[in-house]
Amino acid sequence: MKRIITFCVNHAISVIMLILCIVLCGFISIFSIKIDFLPLIGERHLLVTTQFEGIPASEMKKLVTIPIEDSVSSLKGVKNIESVTRDGISLITIELHWNSKVELALTECREIIDACFESLPSNCEKPNVKIFNPSQTEDFTLCVKSRDSDLQYGRYIVDYDIKPRLQRLSGVSSVSVSGGLKEEVHVILNKEKTESSLLSIQSVSDIIAESNFEYPAGLITEGNKEFVFKTSGLFDNLSEITQIPVLNSNTGIIRLGDIGTVENSNKDKDSFFMYNGEECISISIFKKSDSSPVAVSKAIQAEVDNLNYLYGNYFSFELINDQSLQLKSAIINLLISAIIGILITFIILFVFFKTAKTSLLAASMIPLSILFSIIILRFFGRTINILSLSGITVGIGMVVDPATVVIENIHKKLNSRNNLAEIVISSTNEVSLSSIGSALTTIIVFIPFFFLNGILGKLFKDISIAVISSIGFSCILAMTYIPSTYYLFLSKNKFSNGIKLNKLEALYEKKLNLFFNKKYLGSLILLSCTLAGLILFFALKKELLPHTYNKEITANVLYEEGTSIKKIQQDAETIYYELNNNSDISKIRITGGIDSKNYEKLSNPNLRKELLQISFEASNIKNARQQLNSLISVISDEYSINSGKDILSNLINIEKNVYMVSGEDEDILDFRVSNIVQNDDEIIPNSFIFENIFSPDRTACSRYNIGAINTAIIAHNTLEGVYSTYMYKNGRQIPVKVMYPKN
Repeated sequence: MKRIITFCVNHAISVIMLILCIVLCGFISIFSIKIDFLPLIGERHLLVTTQFEGIPASEMKKLVTIPIEDSVSSLKGVKNIESVTRDGISLITIELHWNSKVELALTECREIIDACFESLPSNCEKPNVKIFNPSQTEDFTLCVKSRDSDLQYGRYIVDYDIKPRLQRLSGVSSVSVSGGLKEEVHVILNKEKTESSLLSIQSVSDIIAESNFEYPAGLITEGNKEFVFKTSGLFDNLSEITQIPVLNSNTGIIRLGDIGTVENSNKDKDSFFMYNGEECISISIFKKSDSSPVAVSKAIQAEVDNLNYLYGNYFSFELINDQSLQLKSAIINLLISAIIGILITFIILFVFFKTAKTSLLAASMIPLSILFSIIILRFFGRTINILSLSGITVGIGMVVDPATVVIENIHKKLNSRNNLAEIVISSTNEVSLSSIGSALTTIIVFIPFFFLNGILGKLFKDISIAVISSIGFSCILAMTYIPSTYYLFLSKNKFSNGIKLNKLEALYEKKLNLFFNKKYLGSLILLSCTLAGLILFFALKKELLPHTYNKEITANVLYEEGTSIKKIQQDAETIYYELNNNSDISKIRITGGIDSKNYEKLSNPNLRKELLQISFEASNIKNARQQLNSLISVISDEYSINSGKDILSNLINIEKNVYMVSGEDEDILDFRVSNIVQNDDEIIPNSFIFENIFSPDRTACSRYNIGAINTAIIAHNTLEGVYSTYMYKNGRQIPVKVMYPKN
């Protein structure tokens, strides 16, 4: 060690140049390292979605969910498989082990799905697989308002232009849409006339689809020119659909207009969104787990500016939820704490050293150690997050200790007759072993975090890297940078030995002697501190990460199964009216239902389509919660209200014990559940819906040459209608649905 110290003192300029290079690398790392709430945890879930229109959940489970579950169970690294089956859609969540590579699992899962698809029913769509985080909430919310209240055109533009634009942004994982109106052309048949013409909904749908086509006819060559021909029978307007011949009978040609009507309409709502009382369209944007919210926010803001330029005359765009703002606020608070720590450290050093240069030299260990920690984090591909910054902040007070000890030891020997360089070298060498031992003691404490498995290892690895790198580098600086730089100062200036604390030292010595003379005093103090610590340990609230509180209140309300979206929207309007009268409440956002393409929410067994979500900002949290509670309690008994956001539970999935219980009927199921469920356990699902079952007579079906399965199709078509083809209007693709009147 003495040789290293001697070299640094004799080559002080070189050491300073090396430190400046480290500072430069540190600044480069600051501008290139990613910033996020928590360390990179990594995705470990896959979502398999399969659509099969018109099939009830019970049949969907048998025909689609179970075969796919059996197939993907052979996937390498699978820890758990969960599924949610709804009418017409199967959602399977595959949880992988922590050490599994989700990209390889995604590729392998797609290969398994390709092989499994052939065994699924013929009309079933091919399953889609994507990387998924079941606990992630929306990171950004973009509100789209129509200036002329045309929610039809607004939803179309969002689905076919704005949503793809946002999905292509770097760092965006998925985008979902709520609200607006989806335009449809409804062909409403007269049931009596249709049946008297020996037609059905399906046959009329097939006739319409066959009448709406465009097909290439070939080329004609005339001289040196080629002419392209095509056969076009696409619908231009509703009257063309009305004039379609559906039957040639003895009485003449029966056209579609003779047995029904054709009209522009909207698809039945499955969701709505209100912002400050105005119905508009919500776009929820989810970032990738390895993307910085700050970088994604900048990309979204740039795209919003572009959208305002393109559609500003028709729509307005507002980013009403931006997670990066909360991240920036948290990081700024931590940086302020670090700066305050640096200032306090400098003031204390100045009091004792009594010279600004010496105090600055010792205090410079703090920014140098911070920059080095950022370099190491960047080198290992980590991020600047709350935990890594906490580790850096923890080390602020400790990184100054080795430098202070070295400077103090040099001060004590300045009056000796030895050469100045020899004084610096010998003084530094004397305390080198104690400084290294002290640093190693702290480093060893954090090394076990690297061997933790699962979520704890993912979370606390960054804080360990930050503390170890800052403490280790401060020890190296104390043995190299401090003696060489301080030698340059001493060779040009004479510094005071600092303030004299003889009286304080004498008082401390007296109290210390008293402590050692009373041999039972130490044990008594230790026992008292231990008891006090145990009492506080059981009294304090336990949590892995601290809660963050802001002015936002959110509430989820679940309605009874089968509640119409119209009823939910009426309640939403009533709640908004009451909340809007409260001057303490602003920025009221209300979302009802779940969009049929929002697979992230549909895969959550805690949620169902009869859902109402309310969020707003309040200056008086207590009064706002009380008012919201009184409003919601009238609507439903099943709801939750939150005003404090737990960073951990919002961003990662905390594992908990899950039991699956099944029974032959409701009474047996209730009995089995009662033997397992504790007072605070959650039951999913917590409601039941009863079906009216239609059982076809197979003998009667065979008598009329009708397959039993065809009766199910006829029943579905009669109740729900059939999508036939598309009509193109002003460049917009509008689905055509054939149906009977709903009343």
